[in-house]
Formats: sequence, C-alpha cells, structure tokens
Amino acid sequence: SGSGLYGHARSTIQMLLQTALGKPRTLGHFCIVSGCFCILAGLIFIIVAWSSVNARKATLYESVYQAMFIDSSWDEEYAAWSQSDRQLYLACLADEDRLDAECTDGAQKVVGIFNVTNPESVVLTGAKPILQEVGPVISKVYHEKLDVDTAYWDENGIAKYRLSETHRLDGACSAECQALLDAEVVVPNPVWAFLVRTGMAEAFVIAQYFGSVGLVAQGNTNLIVSILISPEGLDLQAYEEARAFILGVVWPVGLQDHWSAIGNLRAFLECAARTDRQCIMGGQPIGASRAGAIAAKLYDKMPEVWQMLVTHHAEAYGDIGYGAPVFIKAKVREVLAFNGSSIVDPFLGQEIKFPGLLDSTDEVGMERYLQMASAFAANGTSFVVKHKGGSKDCRIDQDCWPTGGLSELDAAPGNCTETFYCQPQHFGHYAGEALSFPGRVWGRPGRSIATWSIGELVPVLLFGMPHEFTLVAEAEQTVEGDALRYFDLRLNKISRRLENCGADAALGAPGIDCGGAAGTSALSWRHSGMPLYASTPFFSRSAVQDTNSTYEIATDAYDPLSRVTLRHCNDSGWCFNGESYYSAHIHVEPETGLAFEVRASTQLNVRIGERSIRLHNLLADATVPVFWYSTHQVSATKSQRQLADLQGVPGNITVIVVVLNIMGAFSICCGFAALGIGFLKVAAMLKSSQVVPMRSPSLTSLTAVVPVTCGKTPPESNDWNAEPPLPDTLGPTFHRVPTGQRKQGGGRDVDVRRWQYGIDA
Repeated sequence: SGSGLYGHARSTIQMLLQTALGKPRTLGHFCIVSGCFCILAGLIFIIVAWSSVNARKATLYESVYQAMFIDSSWDEEYAAWSQSDRQLYLACLADEDRLDAECTDGAQKVVGIFNVTNPESVVLTGAKPILQEVGPVISKVYHEKLDVDTAYWDENGIAKYRLSETHRLDGACSAECQALLDAEVVVPNPVWAFLVRTGMAEAFVIAQYFGSVGLVAQGNTNLIVSILISPEGLDLQAYEEARAFILGVVWPVGLQDHWSAIGNLRAFLECAARTDRQCIMGGQPIGASRAGAIAAKLYDKMPEVWQMLVTHHAEAYGDIGYGAPVFIKAKVREVLAFNGSSIVDPFLGQEIKFPGLLDSTDEVGMERYLQMASAFAANGTSFVVKHKGGSKDCRIDQDCWPTGGLSELDAAPGNCTETFYCQPQHFGHYAGEALSFPGRVWGRPGRSIATWSIGELVPVLLFGMPHEFTLVAEAEQTVEGDALRYFDLRLNKISRRLENCGADAALGAPGIDCGGAAGTSALSWRHSGMPLYASTPFFSRSAVQDTNSTYEIATDAYDPLSRVTLRHCNDSGWCFNGESYYSAHIHVEPETGLAFEVRASTQLNVRIGERSIRLHNLLADATVPVFWYSTHQVSATKSQRQLADLQGVPGNITVIVVVLNIMGAFSICCGFAALGIGFLKVAAMLKSSQVVPMRSPSLTSLTAVVPVTCGKTPPESNDWNAEPPLPDTLGPTFHRVPTGQRKQGGGRDVDVRRWQYGIDA
C-alpha cells in the first residue's frame, strides 16, 4: 500500500536512507553516518572479544594440560625428558639466546660432616658422644636415565628406565672445601654396630681365638684337638667336642668364611645361655650342662683375644685407642664415598659406603616405572608405581622376610605376599627428581586435574625413600618485579613403622622403628641390616610439620638429642645460617604443576650400643650422626619469570575481553545516540524548508513546491526555467533537478515548477 501510516513510514525510511548515502553537508547527516560506523565498530569489538580473544583461553588451557603429560615417545616433550641433566645444561649453554646464568647445572648438594671428638671416653666411661660439625663440601649431583623402554611407554603410557646418579665438586667448592676431602674425622662404625645389634660381636671375638688356634697348629687337626682339650685351651672333655668346634668354627675361619663361623658361635652361645636344652655345633649335639661350661670358658678367653685384636688393628682404626672398633677414623672423601672412595672395616675387611656423595646406578632388573600419560590424569605426571623393579618393598616389614632372612630380598625387594602380618611398603608417589605434579589449569572443567587445598598430603619419593609432604600455603614471590604464585609444600613428617611395638606375638613382629630414637626412620632394611637411621639435620623439629607423629616415642625409645652433644661448625660463612639448609620444601607453580624449586635435606645416623655386651658394658645406646646433606635445585630466573607471565595470561585475556566489550557497548551506545541526533537534525531541517515526502510509491527523492504568480516570472529570476532559490536551511548538501510539470489549483491554473532534492552519495 502506498498510502496511510505504513506508506508514510516507508517513505520516511527511504528518505533517511537516501540522505545517509549522500555526501554529508550538515551536522545531522554527519551524525547519521558516524552513528552507523560506531554501531558497526561496536559489533566488531564484541565479536572479536568473544570469538577470537576469549577463545585463546581455551587454547592456553589445552596447551598447559597437554604439557603435563608425555603420552608416548613421539611427543615433543619426550626429547627433553630423556636427556640427562648434564646434556640439558650443555644444550642451554650452546643456545645463543640464553645467558650462562639462565642455565641450570644439575642440583647443588651441600654436605656437613660430624667428627666425634671423644671416642675413647664414650666407650670406656659411657660419656655422651660430642660431635663437631665440619665443612661444608659443596657438590653437584646429576641424573641420567638409562635404557628407556620406548615400546613399553608407547603401549602403556609408563616410563620404564634405570637411573644413574653421579657427583662432582661444585665450582663454589673453594680450595679449603677441596682440602677438606682429605681431612680425617672419627665416625661411628656401622659394621661393628651391626655385630652388636645381631648379637655377633662377642661371637666374632671368640672366633678370632679359634682362628689363632688354627694358625698355631698350621692346620694340623690333631694339634688343634690337643690345644682345645687342654686346660689352657677350652678344657674340652672329648674328641667329639673338639671335632664339633673344628667343623663349626676353625675350618670356616681358615677358609675366610668368617660369617659362617660367627653365626655358628652366636647360635651356640645363645643356646648355652638357656641351660634347658642341648646345643648343636658343627652338626654335633652337646648337652646343656657341657654347653654352659664351654661357653663360660669361651667368655674367659675374650679379654685376652680382645686386647690382641685392638692392638693389632689400632693403626687401621686410626689410633683412637679403645674407641675402636665402635668408632673408626677415615678421610672425609671415604666417609662420603666420593669418587669411588670408601671405608674398610679392619676386623672383617668389609667395605663401608655411606650414601653421601656415592655414585650409583640401578641394576638391570631394578627399573623404575613412572606413569606419564594423560590416561592416568592426576596420577600421570611422573607418578611412581614401581621402584627397583617392584610395586612394593617387602624389606620394610620383618613379617615379610623369607626364611633365609633379609638378604634373600636384595635381588627382588617386592617378592612377598601381603597378609595380615606382612604389610610391605607400596609405591604410589610423585618422583622427587621429576619435578612434576598435577596442575590446577585455572580450574578449567575437564582440564583441572588437581584440587589443591591447604593441609593436603602429597606422597613424594625422595632418595628412594617415601616421604609425606603437606601443602601449607599458597604463597607468592617476586621475580624481576613480577609476582609468581606457588604452592608451598613442606615435609610433613618422618615416616616410621611403629606397629606392634608391644611385641604381641599374635600380631607378628614389631615394626622396624620400635625402640629407635624418636624422629628417626630405620634404614637397616636398605643396608643389609646395618643400624642406619635417617632423620632431619641436627634432629631439627622445625624441619617437619607434624612433630607429634614424627617424635612419637614408642616402647624403649628415646630423644636422640638427649644422648649426644652436637656443635655447629664455625669455620664457614653459612654455618650460622644453616637452619635454612635443614628444611625440605617443594615450590610448585599451581596451574602447570611444575616445581621450580626443590630442597630436600636428611641426616644419616648410626646407632651404637644398642645391646650391652661384656666388652663394652658401659657404652650407652645412642644414635650418632655421620653427616647431613641438603640437595637444592631451582629453575633459572628466566624460567620463573616465564611462569609468572603465564600465570597472568588468562587475567590479561579477561581484561582485553572486558575492555573490548566496554568499547563495543560504548561505541554502540554512541552510535545510536548519534543516529538519534542525526535523525532529529534532518527532520527539523526538512520541516523548516517545507520539504515533504511525496506519497507516490515510486518516489525516490524529495520535492519542493514553489508557487509562482500566474503570468509572472519568479522574482528571483527572469527566466521561467531558472532554478528557484534554495532555502538556506537546507544547506549545501542538496542538489535539484527540474521536473517541468503544471498543476490546477483553486479553480485557476497555477504554474508550478517542481524541483527534486536528494543527498549527494
């Protein structure tokens, strides 16, 4: 329809569109054009904000999520993972875009050694051991993964490999530090402590008596028999008794099978102490009464033999008098087992290798298994499921030991069946050397695999030992002016096995830490039964969060600090600031799960005087430190700054999206305002100049009607065809085209000149 309200509206819209497409010559026209542009720009801002900028968040979240996992050996991250610490460092140095200071050269390992200053008085009078800390020795520790089974990884998403650990002196180790390696210190002797713990110390000394008899007789059996049955000997009453000891002790000693001879003697002495049964020696039965008499004679021989042993081996033990063999003097490099060095016990010729700076390589068959794939979600970021070839370690529970004892588990630590009594250590820990944990990914649904919360417990495997860390805070540090947020994980407690400390036979064997010093964890199951214990450096309580569980005192246990006197070093600058070296913490970037700083500290101790023996009846039970060390690895400043920048990316994207939306909304509002102003201006202009829209559907222009006096020319022009003057209110933006029409009006002819007006494009 071309008439009515609809026709009027349609004509008006056509007029405005035509006006908008013309060349603007007034403020109103400019406002209309500007308004259209602002609305269009605002829409573009909003569309870009949500379709492009905000979409980058999803891309970021996906990238961070994928970087937490290595699904197969084909992944880009595998190449870096498989390289050794040293290879990564050298590759970093070769990168021209990196400064040397931005490259991480392995982990720093600082070691403090303890020197026992009163060994003889400890043994002879029961004095407390006084230990002076010396050091430090500053080294680097490097890890290398060997024999990575890529086929197994590709199929199962699990890294299977062996690990090699090597040590070198750090560049920070001064000439004084290097000279310290050749200094001598007195430390507790774990071999003798093992003999005391197992009841073999006295048997060992008595075995030396039989060894001397064999040497005197030069292997002549008849002569040996005559010596043993003589009153000056053991006063044995029959050839059969002498033959029993020849078979059970003399011959094994002569064949250098000392452990068999000591074991046979220990069993005989323990049996003889009971007086209610016959005893066996060398396969021969000996009556209870005779066994007791023979045992008494053997004990009578001990002081003489002991004096001979101590005198003969005094120099080998370091000339520490009667402090030997409870203590032994050795060089620092030997105590730390640095660069292949070790201590050798003079009595038994057994090598002692404390795990200080000891280089080690997993044996074939003792591989480590780490879940690395996204299929395992939170348990797929370097999560240990097998260690030393097994998913569990049976050595930690005596109820899991085979009939042959602990040594039978050395080749296969996980070879046991779990029962009510046998409770082995199961592996399900994050690998301490991997520095990778589940990331929060800014809480993105489907990508956030960690719901970290304060107080949460995190299992971590450090030094091959299970540790329990706890999240104490979400903290913040400044990196080159930028804030870096991190999760602060602290060592929660020292894990201890304290089951059945009351020794209820119905519950099996007592836990390995029952009777041990509070705050210590037994390591004997890892070191062939030697009474080694781990603790925090200087037995520091501040190094753990859960002091109640760590320092719980079980039956017959004691506070280790009550049995020793520890003196801090005073010859190095950091000695007085050593408390920071005693802690164990991990700083984890929350979103990626990457640990950018790890410090792990421990102290190795030897328990002496665990059992009272005739030779050392005044020696007190004490847990004596050998050394402590702190391993520290921290990412370069540039890497930390990149993590800080990454944390700010989602926030920056959100800011950009908000700004673009505000700009878009503001632009659209301004555009509509400009359109409104423009339409009002144009409407006012048309009204003041009598410009009206024609009601013809085909009208595409504006028409001005100028009446003329009949028979007269317009006053403005002498030419009838001349263009009439344009009202000033229309402005210069209109052009005019004559139509040449006439019209009847009011009963008379009226000459009319019609002029069409339009907006220039």
